[in-house]
Amino acid sequence: MLFLMAKEMHGRVALDIGCGSGILSLAALLMGAEKAFGIDIDDGALLHARQNAKLNHLQQSGHFAKTLPKRFSGVVLINMILSEQRQVLQKIPDLPSRASLWIASGFLVEQRKDALDFTNELGLHLLEEREENGWMALKLSPSIFKKSLAAI
Repeated sequence: MLFLMAKEMHGRVALDIGCGSGILSLAALLMGAEKAFGIDIDDGALLHARQNAKLNHLQQSGHFAKTLPKRFSGVVLINMILSEQRQVLQKIPDLPSRASLWIASGFLVEQRKDALDFTNELGLHLLEEREENGWMALKLSPSIFKKSLAAI
């Protein structure tokens, strides 16, 4: 995940879905993101994310909450197993169309086809993939064709 994020964050806004301790949000800021929004359903996770932002002097640019920012357009970061990613996207179906880039991990290597089918259904086009220790991460971009059809 961090490898795929490294060249993409400078000057962008990051949205970390299921942020947990906030590590991806904070890494995005350290990689040059202007702002990072972490969302999670767990109050304890949000508390830890805020504490981690403060410990790393990133509380001005790192924002953690239970809900999405109203107007988000930027890089989506999501590190969850495939079934959890499906659940999240059922609740926020328009999120892929609001992203300028999508970086997802939490897929087992043997789930590659299912992960690519899932991201294709979301209107995302594979740019790069990375595999390590039986897990994989994907860097994807929204399909311009699917976006333009949705606008019609």
